[in-house]
Amino acid sequence: MRKFFSFYFIFIFSILIYSNPKPSFKTFGPTITKGSGTNWQVTQTKEGLIIVASSSGVKIFDGYNWELVKNRLNSEIFSLSYNYKDCNIYVGGLEDFGYIELDNSNKWKYISLFNLLPLSQTSFGKIWQTITTDNVYFISEKFIFEYDQKKITIHQPENNTFYKAFVYKNTLIFQEEGIGLFTITDKKKKFLKNSNIFNDKLIEFILPTTRGTKLFFSDGVVAHCRIENEEIKDVIFESNQVSKYIREGSLRKILQLFDGNYAFALGNAGVVITDSTFNIKYIYNQENNLINEFVNDVYEDYFGNLWTAEEYLIRFINYGSPYSIYSNSDGIKGIIHSFVDLENTTYLSDQYNIYIFDNNELKKIFQLNEIIRKIYKIDETSFFVLTNKCVYKFENRKIIKLFEFSEGKNIFTLESTKKLYGVYNNHLILIFSIKSSKVSFEYVKTLDQVELSDIVVDTNKRIWFSTTSSGVGFLYEGKLKFYDTKSGLPSYFNNRIVHVNNQIYILTQEGVYKPDKYLNNLRRTADFGDYISKQFVSNIYPSKFGLFIKLTNENNQNEYYLINSTLTAENDFNKIFKYLPERGFAGWHLTHDDKLLITFIEGLYVLDLNKSHKLYQPLEISIQQMLYNQKGYYDEKHKRIVLNYDYGPLQIFITSPYYEGQDKITYFYRIKNENNEWQELKNSNVIVIPQLHFGNYEIQIYARNIYGINSEIKSIPIHVKTPWYLNFYFLVILVLLIVITLLYIQKLRESYLAKKNKELEELVQLRTKELIEEKRELERSKDELYELSKQRNQLLGVYAHDLKNPLSAIDGIKELMEVTISTTDLDNPTKKELLDYLSMIKSSTTQMMSIIQDILSSVRQDTFKQKIDKKIVDIIEILSEHYSLMNNYARQKNIQIHFQPRGKFLVNIDERKIGEVIQNLLSNAIKYSNENSTVEIGITTEIRNSKEYVKISIKDQGPGFTEEDKKKMFGLFQRLSAKPTKGESSTGLGLYIVKNYTELNDGFVELESTHGEGSTFHIYLPLVEKII
Repeated sequence: MRKFFSFYFIFIFSILIYSNPKPSFKTFGPTITKGSGTNWQVTQTKEGLIIVASSSGVKIFDGYNWELVKNRLNSEIFSLSYNYKDCNIYVGGLEDFGYIELDNSNKWKYISLFNLLPLSQTSFGKIWQTITTDNVYFISEKFIFEYDQKKITIHQPENNTFYKAFVYKNTLIFQEEGIGLFTITDKKKKFLKNSNIFNDKLIEFILPTTRGTKLFFSDGVVAHCRIENEEIKDVIFESNQVSKYIREGSLRKILQLFDGNYAFALGNAGVVITDSTFNIKYIYNQENNLINEFVNDVYEDYFGNLWTAEEYLIRFINYGSPYSIYSNSDGIKGIIHSFVDLENTTYLSDQYNIYIFDNNELKKIFQLNEIIRKIYKIDETSFFVLTNKCVYKFENRKIIKLFEFSEGKNIFTLESTKKLYGVYNNHLILIFSIKSSKVSFEYVKTLDQVELSDIVVDTNKRIWFSTTSSGVGFLYEGKLKFYDTKSGLPSYFNNRIVHVNNQIYILTQEGVYKPDKYLNNLRRTADFGDYISKQFVSNIYPSKFGLFIKLTNENNQNEYYLINSTLTAENDFNKIFKYLPERGFAGWHLTHDDKLLITFIEGLYVLDLNKSHKLYQPLEISIQQMLYNQKGYYDEKHKRIVLNYDYGPLQIFITSPYYEGQDKITYFYRIKNENNEWQELKNSNVIVIPQLHFGNYEIQIYARNIYGINSEIKSIPIHVKTPWYLNFYFLVILVLLIVITLLYIQKLRESYLAKKNKELEELVQLRTKELIEEKRELERSKDELYELSKQRNQLLGVYAHDLKNPLSAIDGIKELMEVTISTTDLDNPTKKELLDYLSMIKSSTTQMMSIIQDILSSVRQDTFKQKIDKKIVDIIEILSEHYSLMNNYARQKNIQIHFQPRGKFLVNIDERKIGEVIQNLLSNAIKYSNENSTVEIGITTEIRNSKEYVKISIKDQGPGFTEEDKKKMFGLFQRLSAKPTKGESSTGLGLYIVKNYTELNDGFVELESTHGEGSTFHIYLPLVEKII
């Protein structure tokens, strides 16, 4: 991970337009930047790296170190441009051009594009400009090389040389000497009409503004015009305050700054800052000894600071700093250490001098031959001056000696109403009062055993003190109280005492402590936040804005914070103090007009809180640029944007001139009369307005800073022209044409309908004949079907009647066998077994006769609807009967039927039909089960839909049912996938009968089956009574 700028963590606050900050400068010479020669151009990557084109190569600064990258020929680099799309740095040099990128090892690598040129292109000289739009342009005097990420297109001048090129609304515009201005569109040169009026001038810069375009010439003249539809219009020549410096110097660049101002790079005329109307605000050049070299380029980094590329130096100008800085060059002779405010004037002192600070001016007013230790306010007209020898009174810019006091350290107030004060040195505290200039001494307290460091008086008139090496304590009513390590003091050294919000705090190297309720012990406190409470806080300065706190962190670096009810140490506001030096802090003071004065060994830093504190932070909106897609313009007369109805999207680039860093500002906009909801711009400062309907609109914009402070709403009227096809006369003609067309269409429609009516009548007659014939055919088919149904019923009746005869014969033979067995001499068990078998035969024939009877009944009624003969029976008896009946069948396949009847389950059913249901299910279970398997019969009760049912379960170990089987299993004459295991026959009626007979008895059937794992059928019948 490459290092980025250390000042990227700085929170930037802008300077108001009428303020006059004293910017600080830092220069980087050839030794530091690792390359000598001229620095031509400077820019910045989106990661914050500063990039410089120079005679030595490309210089890259990450905030800590400089790195030098050379091109293919190790030649001079004259120009560069950073491409935000591919994040490459495109550079142009002597006889070479290409780009720089980071390789996989995070090292900078130069890629030459020379190999993309035709072999005939062997020389082209110096690439003076590199410009990035949608494509990248490398520009020399004789060639423009256009690179589209794939190939290079070469453009040449008409008959002379290229002078300079510029970016105008994302389009390249360039001047050919003696001919005029051209653009490149779709890789073709296009001449700008009327631009030949500038043939006698050299254009140094083209600057788009919200009110048109300005062309700056080398002689200082400025042309105001409009560039529309590839034509120069409405040219007006003018001059401004910068014209003189353009003539004297060499205009290299004009840069619009975030705050709405402009920065001019003017060669040997230095850098000039103007406001938006080009009135000069600041000048940095040889006249004020700020810049003494030839300035080739100026660039504003992301935080409002300026960088210049100069003849031998690269310069950093702290233009965006919120501080004004005063040093020895401003008349400060020593280290400022104390302050007082009298009648709206701030007085400061160093070791020998007293200064006044007013209206951003610092002026020395008095000098002493003694060492000044402190100045301390008495009232609105006077203050004490404590030196190493005496105590003085300063009043009306005169100094009066009050009394001698050797090696005094500081003065404090014991009781303001009585004008009772104290002064102390290492071992002595002197309490005195003053009236006018007359001093009365009250008492003296000597502390020989300690060396005093700080003294603070609390609200109860206790005199708290810290010592250099003996801890802390207080003096009250003549009694002395000391706190040592046994009382909670972490160390005897480097302790300070402050009085904040009526509370005494002890500042130690281990954190902030305060005495307990009874003043017996000291305890660490988190009153200022967890982070600050654990640091070595060396200074706390109370103010109306909160507490200004200085601490030393674990890395032995100074940190500064403003803490109040809304600001914590982590708040972005406190990043403003990152600008301050890390060493040499001497003190701070808030003036009557809310300027924070912070003193260091190197000078005085002034922060105007009126312009940076959240309560006063000004916030405004500025329009940087508007893009109309060549179908719009700004109407100066009516102060509005005028667009054609088919203008496409309108883009408005906005900024906040008074900013805290543009990345800290959030913008909101809405289109009044179109959408009244505010739209938030996410990480952007570009408003894209989609195509609007013709009419009048108003774009409203406002900005919001990190504290939730909103700017005033900025409004921009928009007028979208009515399209030509909505013109009044055009509409009248259009209406007439529509009426004529409608009449003609009506006539055609009537003719068409008459023709169609005739065709429909013929079609209806034809269709009527066809329907009559179809009806006759259907009647014939009906008669045939009736005759077939009649024959089928007769046939079923014959079959059923014929089946009854052999069954009657079987029944008669059974009766004879019963008589024979009864009269035969057989043992009783054998006789009983034979009679049981004959009983089973009787039961089967009886059931078979019942089925035949049903078939005969269905034939007679031509339906399978059966009569129900219900009665209350015990279902256990029916199950037992059919269990006995089917057990012999099961033994033939070595299948065991498990059935353990318990209790009685009375149901109201047709006994014969339910018996057939049970027999069909048992028959199927045996039929489809393999040998040596089991069939289980279970019976229980279950509640379904608040009704109690008998639940009969018959479970087998057969093949189970497939999902396809389950869909059709209860249908009539259905053949399923499973086959009987011993070739038994199946009619496809069994499960159909099961379902229908069960439902006829007010029950229902359920199946549980997994293919390959057997099946369980559940028969549910309404329960009448259960007897255990």
